[in-house]
Amino acid sequence: MSPPAKNTDSEFDNLRRRLFGLISKLSYSEILALVEELEGRASFKIREKRKHPRKFTKMEVNVTVWDSTLSKPNTHKISFTELIQNISKQGVFIETTYPFRLNKKLSLTFSLPGVKDPINIKGKIVGIESHGIGVKFDEPLTASYSSFP
Repeated sequence: MSPPAKNTDSEFDNLRRRLFGLISKLSYSEILALVEELEGRASFKIREKRKHPRKFTKMEVNVTVWDSTLSKPNTHKISFTELIQNISKQGVFIETTYPFRLNKKLSLTFSLPGVKDPINIKGKIVGIESHGIGVKFDEPLTASYSSFP
């Protein structure tokens, strides 16, 4: 539903009262489901604005990060295998429970269907969700990968 062409504070206040009245009658689990649905809708709108379309997949990826201590930065190299949930020319979403931080640099190695050599690419974490991370590549993958959308 679109907002009226000319809306007033009283119209917004009325909508808020109606909304809070409806929410106050819901159970905890119904409120939780509503919040998750609304967050999903907001997230979908963000995804619609992406420059490059995403391809949904379940592809293994080797993730390499360098964890540091206060005395020795970039000294602990950690590598592990996770699953790419979706991919575009600009980045990937990786399913993981590893405790990453935003803007953390990492290296990824994965294979694309129909491509002989594995892809080795660097990127940084631009989004963190409870079930994974969004990684933006430092350089976009080239258009020569025919398996891309």
